[in-house]
Amino acid sequence: MPPKARTPVTILKFKRSRSTYSIPLILDKKSLNQETFITALTNAINSTGGLRIVDNLDPEEEGIPPPEEEGVEVSAEDISLALPKDRNAPHENNWFPVEEDKQLEDLVFNDYDYIAFKFADDSGFHIEESEFGDQQE
Repeated sequence: MPPKARTPVTILKFKRSRSTYSIPLILDKKSLNQETFITALTNAINSTGGLRIVDNLDPEEEGIPPPEEEGVEVSAEDISLALPKDRNAPHENNWFPVEEDKQLEDLVFNDYDYIAFKFADDSGFHIEESEFGDQQE
């Protein structure tokens, strides 16, 4: 018997400021749409305690203690998506908003490609590169 055909899974990184959600998705013609992406993202956000609205404070720099707030539950209407203008440099924060599913139809996503998202009250799309402290050898 020939081996069963495997459905390819692509892991995409959805980012907002310092928050990152790595979500495995099966991407085919039927699922390359905003609804699929936003549904997967809102499920991930809400199942991990909600979205931190004040996400870009640096308590060490500003002398502000980290907020004790709980995350906010989000809905599909609260989320907007954007793709990087240059896939090789997403941290330059040059994004184009995804306004129609047609913008996604011909794209080929690779594992760990970035998709920026913003919450309803955010002024624009912005991500920050993760920092893991000083690396010593």
